[in-house]
Amino acid sequence: MSKNNKKKTKYNWKNLFILETVLVLVAGAVLFGFYMKGHRKNSEEATVTEAANEFEDISDSNVSDESNTSEGSNVSDGSNASEESNASTGDGTAEYDTFDEEPPVTDEETGIVYMPGVTAAMSHPSYWISKQDDPDKVLADSAQIAEINKAMISTSSCKMYDLENYTEDDGRFGIVVRQTDIKSNPTNSLSNGDDANFDMNQLAGAKINEPVVIIDETSESDFYKVRTLDYEGWVRAEDVAICSDKEQWLNAWKFDDKRFLVITTGRIYMERNNASPVSSHLMLSMGTRLEIADVDSQGLYGGRAAYNSYPVYIPVRQSDGSYGREISLLPENSRVSIGYQELTERNIISTAFEMLGDVYGWGSSLDSEDCSGFIQSVYKTFGIFLPRDTDQQECIPTKKVTLSGMGVQDRCATLDTMPAGTPLYMSGHTVMYLGSDGDSYYCINASGSVRASSGGKQKTRSIMLCAIDQTRMVSDGSTWLSTFRLATVPWEMKDED
Repeated sequence: MSKNNKKKTKYNWKNLFILETVLVLVAGAVLFGFYMKGHRKNSEEATVTEAANEFEDISDSNVSDESNTSEGSNVSDGSNASEESNASTGDGTAEYDTFDEEPPVTDEETGIVYMPGVTAAMSHPSYWISKQDDPDKVLADSAQIAEINKAMISTSSCKMYDLENYTEDDGRFGIVVRQTDIKSNPTNSLSNGDDANFDMNQLAGAKINEPVVIIDETSESDFYKVRTLDYEGWVRAEDVAICSDKEQWLNAWKFDDKRFLVITTGRIYMERNNASPVSSHLMLSMGTRLEIADVDSQGLYGGRAAYNSYPVYIPVRQSDGSYGREISLLPENSRVSIGYQELTERNIISTAFEMLGDVYGWGSSLDSEDCSGFIQSVYKTFGIFLPRDTDQQECIPTKKVTLSGMGVQDRCATLDTMPAGTPLYMSGHTVMYLGSDGDSYYCINASGSVRASSGGKQKTRSIMLCAIDQTRMVSDGSTWLSTFRLATVPWEMKDED
């Protein structure tokens, strides 16, 4: 080979090396660009889909604390989880949980399916009541509860509305006449993709006889934009009666010196009555409050005498949209409390178990509750009016115990000191703590999905019992026990700094 050929060959190899280096750098830049584009796209889509993801992965939420969605989450399906998961303790501290997952158990006699670690005996409130040291101790009296409610309204991060101090300048005063949905937009259409039991437009619910302030309405007057004690959104106008003035409005729902009852079970239906179509088969959900009426012992109400029945005032929307009320009869066998229940561990547990097995209802849809709505409804029966959503419930100005940063042993030791009924929070989800049994810790909660024993996700969509050290996150298989970040005691004011 000539000298010139040798130089040419050397020059070509040098150029080839430079060319390969440039191509590698360009390819890397392109791939990084695609990654960042996808990352930005996922971040943007997360804001829109947090609510849907929470419904699909209620027990597997990684949503930011700053989220304004009802209980949103942004999670993966966990399909690539390894045999050993690097489970976060809530603040980024790694804690390894070896996968040793048990499948659900079906009771041979009843056919009821239970979560791993849960037995049929645990489905009875007495099982958990018997484990409490003093289940009948009154945890807070009415005066203390009133102070807690006042403090929550005064805490801006709770996002509650001090309706009692509103004036006519703030809007028209109304009363809910049948349980209604609070929507983000004024429409009856569902925004649920292919899931018939989910509506992205659903925010919360309003119970019968709850107060609202009407701040806007559609041009057709078929929807009102309202504020309730804990939410703002659109409701069907036909579900609200407009009061003539503030005095009539306050008289409809303020029961300070009046006899009233509270619904203490998941739902009650008024008796069917052709003579009284307004209240016929009307649904009353847990936490609904109704004034007890004075009646004539010989009188007829909806064509019936009041024997062995509670006579109650039911709000009515008149033909012109104005507020009225009529006396209806609620059977004496109904699960109710005259006045608010005494706040004891026995009553908290018993009331929570009244909804065991009920359907999970995103944003109080399906005549039921989601995780935070379940907690809120239980505590309403005691006169404690919590914020509606998890992120606001975490902000209530009562005793808090931070679980983030703790190892599993410290978490267990902390839970051993917590009373039954304590809400536990992870990002986007809350449960009600019940206590321990053996080496496991248990809760009752409204759950959308959990990690299946075979891996991946299983839709649950029920109010159910879980062993929090055995129930796992869909995304990475970490236990709920290692994921909770906060415990709150809604009836105990926090110590002054």
